Amino acid sequence: MNLTQSMTYKSIPIALLTLLLTSCATAQRGALIKANKAIASQNYQECLHHLSSGETLGEYPEGIHAQVTFQKGICLEGLGRKAEAYALYRSLIARHPDSDWTAQAKARLDSVARPY
Repeated sequence: MNLTQSMTYKSIPIALLTLLLTSCATAQRGALIKANKAIASQNYQECLHHLSSGETLGEYPEGIHAQVTFQKGICLEGLGRKAEAYALYRSLIARHPDSDWTAQAKARLDSVARPY
């Protein structure tokens, strides 16, 4: 085996890993797009389904995680599960204190009121 062949064989796992990671990110973006459509039509159960299906591929990237958490909270509110929404908003605020979504989560806390 010459050097070129050896490099090719070594690069196959890297190429497959890159493809896998790219495919997961693409699938997560697709799940997020579907979730956005569902939330816009107030189909909260469907929205939660799409957000959860994106998570089965791995945790959402940090930049998107706050948005996903906020959207889950909105869905839980819409389904009358205010205590769960409250907990999600609190976790978003703690994990992403500098996110644009944090201000929105703080505003939603009043609407769900402390459940206990």
